[in-house]
Amino acid sequence: MYVSLEVGYAKLMEFVFNFTRVYVEKEFEVNYNIVLDSIKGNLTSNQQNSIDALGKLFESTSILITNFTFIDQVFDTKDFLKLLKNLQSTIQTCSLRYLDIFAKNWKLNELIHQKPDGSYLVRSTEVGEITALLDDIVLIMCHVEAYRRFIRRHYEVSTTKLANKGFTFYDQPNVKEVGMELNISNYIEEPEGLYTHVDGLAKIYCSIDAIYVDMATCDIFQITEFVPNQKVSSSISDFFFIIQKLLDRSLRTQDLLIIHQICLNVLNLIQKKIIPDILQKYSQSQPNAKTLFSSSKNYTIHLNDLVLSATFATDLKDGVLKKIRKKSTSQDVDKVIDTLDRIIKVFNDASLEIVTHLTNISMDNLMPFLYLLTKSNYQMTTNDFNKAQSNDLWVNNFLENVKSILSQLEDYLTPESRDLYIPTLVKSVVSQIENIVISKYFSQYGGLQFDSDVQKIMRFFESRTSKTVRDSFQRLNEIKDLLVLEKPSEVLDYWGEVKWSLTAVEVKMFLKRRSDFPVGSIDKLKIV
Repeated sequence: MYVSLEVGYAKLMEFVFNFTRVYVEKEFEVNYNIVLDSIKGNLTSNQQNSIDALGKLFESTSILITNFTFIDQVFDTKDFLKLLKNLQSTIQTCSLRYLDIFAKNWKLNELIHQKPDGSYLVRSTEVGEITALLDDIVLIMCHVEAYRRFIRRHYEVSTTKLANKGFTFYDQPNVKEVGMELNISNYIEEPEGLYTHVDGLAKIYCSIDAIYVDMATCDIFQITEFVPNQKVSSSISDFFFIIQKLLDRSLRTQDLLIIHQICLNVLNLIQKKIIPDILQKYSQSQPNAKTLFSSSKNYTIHLNDLVLSATFATDLKDGVLKKIRKKSTSQDVDKVIDTLDRIIKVFNDASLEIVTHLTNISMDNLMPFLYLLTKSNYQMTTNDFNKAQSNDLWVNNFLENVKSILSQLEDYLTPESRDLYIPTLVKSVVSQIENIVISKYFSQYGGLQFDSDVQKIMRFFESRTSKTVRDSFQRLNEIKDLLVLEKPSEVLDYWGEVKWSLTAVEVKMFLKRRSDFPVGSIDKLKIV
């Protein structure tokens, strides 16, 4: 009786295996013929291309497999896995026939040429044609990836059940069950030939995408004219619109390697073409100390473009990360993050290059007014100090000229560019003041006046930018605090209590600029 049941069950499973395979094959033949008739133009309705048919193949197979999960639940997990395994060669054969139609329709052998280094060339200059090909390849990858995940999810659930029964992924030749080793690998098979074929399409996709982005953006940055009331060129938003589209397309594949490669393609384009192009245009309109104001409308737009690009690139990164963090391992995500960060850095570095140049020529205009500090007398008496309150020595004159420069540039700089330029200018101004101060002598009243001067300069710059400039004034603030002390030993009340930017050697050096402090008492200070 037991033997009869066992034989009957085996025949039932054999029937199920044959039925599912034949069902898939017949479904395929029907849809395959529809695809062929659609290509020949024999159909006026219900037309279907090979990619849609591929999706239907995976969809109908997934429904079929789901309907037979009762085998796992009611009978035997091993037999459900055998059912999955039994279908994969059929799925692979049918899928590859659809992909063969896809390749013939696109005439890939004529359109795509593989170079010796493994990359591909496209024999087409039509952006629209390349876009359509990329979209088709992505759709194929999406269909295959969805099926792969479906199969692997079932394999994962079922093999976990087998593992709980003592099955392993290793051969155990001394233990037999129904003539089969307790090796889970014996129950698993995937359409590896299909996966390999699609991996090849993925390589084509990545190579073609690099060509596409170059073609699609080749004319974008030709705009050089300044448009009234427009501080950035429209080319920036156009460029990032294209980049957003190609990244969105790569994200649909759910393949981190592809997403990473597309990000690398973008980085390569930006480094080799976009940045050099913008910097060259800036160089052609490059201002100097004499033309800083007269040509500002011609060169500030390039800085604004770069600063805006860094902002767009940051938004791009945030958008990509929202879509991939939950689906991928941290290592895969880190590669994408690193590349996106490099894109942001490229724009930031180029922005800083222009800002540094603008700062240098701004300082060329300001240095004559900073040099007034060298002629100012800070060895003041009480009377000198009181007079200076109503008739400032040099600061007002200097700040008026800074204000003049900023007023001219602010007409053309975006707020973001201004917030990059002003802090950079502040660092140069502060550095020059410090270099001059080290050669001057102060009385205590002179120190109080210098304290007032530094505070006035700092407040002025703070009012012109949303970025903090206080850190740039840290050393000057410490210097002015030293110059107003009653006696050198007072520094011991502060030294060690807070972190100083000045070193112990520098503290003593600036204390010695107080003409009324005995040098010997400063040298004896125990600060290190």
